[in-house]
Amino acid sequence: MLLMRTTAAAAAAVNNNYVRHVNTVVGPHDARVNKAATLLNRPAAPGKPLLVEGPKLLAECVKRGLKVDFVFHEKRWLQDAATRGTLPVFDPGTVLLPTAPAALRRLSQRTNRPMSTVAVVHAPRAVTSLANAWPPSSGRLPLVLVCDRMRDAGNLGSALRAAHAAGCIGAVTTPGSADMWSLPALRAGAGAQLHLPLISRLAWPQLQAAVGGPPSWKPVLADGNCEGLAIEYNNINSSSSSSSNNNSDISIANSGSSSISSSSSNGGSSGGRGEIGSSNYSGCISNRGEPVQQPVATTQPWARARAHWDIDWTSGPRLVIVGSEGSGLSREARDFCVRHNGEIAYVPMPGGANSLNAATAAAVLLFEAVRQLS
Repeated sequence: MLLMRTTAAAAAAVNNNYVRHVNTVVGPHDARVNKAATLLNRPAAPGKPLLVEGPKLLAECVKRGLKVDFVFHEKRWLQDAATRGTLPVFDPGTVLLPTAPAALRRLSQRTNRPMSTVAVVHAPRAVTSLANAWPPSSGRLPLVLVCDRMRDAGNLGSALRAAHAAGCIGAVTTPGSADMWSLPALRAGAGAQLHLPLISRLAWPQLQAAVGGPPSWKPVLADGNCEGLAIEYNNINSSSSSSSNNNSDISIANSGSSSISSSSSNGGSSGGRGEIGSSNYSGCISNRGEPVQQPVATTQPWARARAHWDIDWTSGPRLVIVGSEGSGLSREARDFCVRHNGEIAYVPMPGGANSLNAATAAAVLLFEAVRQLS
């Protein structure tokens, strides 16, 4: 390996950091590119290598102290970064590789112009508990985002970005969710994964113990699948009627208020407010405006659904649980809500849209919590 000597500024920056640099431009079939490309289809594991795209995210990884093995970069990136004073202070052993555009496109899976860097970085070590994040410090709020079976990596990354921006103490994904460290998730998350304590694909029975801290964590479920939501209310009440706590205040944050207001037997307003009654759902209207035949409701009274701004977010720590846009909340998520006295909330949509993107709905809820807690 030869030390880079293209400009005095770049050479000084590289030499001072003890970073090795290769002068030869790396092509798309180079052995190191081939090896790095295998990471594209491999789920990231704690402490193991993954691909990180873009100089900003690379700089965040270096600040976090993550190990960087290789940096594949445009030929002019090193010189420009050194001149601007934005070159990260790499640990010894990092290898900088000037890379052909075709190789960068291969590693980033972008058909158009790729970012100027793609790096092989070791993921952070596994987090098994968020108990150490409580009490909240550095401005963090008593909120934990739980992404339930969120299979779209872009949605997952955007939801984690919202959680980081809102000051949540951490985030959790459940089995069936996308890889939070995949390139699409990292792009959408804009580095949120590097700042939030994260627990990946945690089974529901372990959730309460993993959160730790006060015993009063209360779930608020978010589900954009309005049609499925009305169907599952019957199932929730059936399961809650056989439990020891028959008066559970089950709350589900729902992005489609029209479905809730249409199925209200107690005269809910057009804005979606009102109580979901104890009669059946034969009059429920789906997101597509079609009548939905529902099973006859149980004898249990329906919980009151409230707009997200009517939830008292100051009354204690909250688990904000967001379901998949395609399949909604899992059975385990609903059962968890029943056992822990969750709440039902919805996001009013006066514009008449069918639903919100799952990450957007999560952001709306989280920032209402921020407003009340600020």
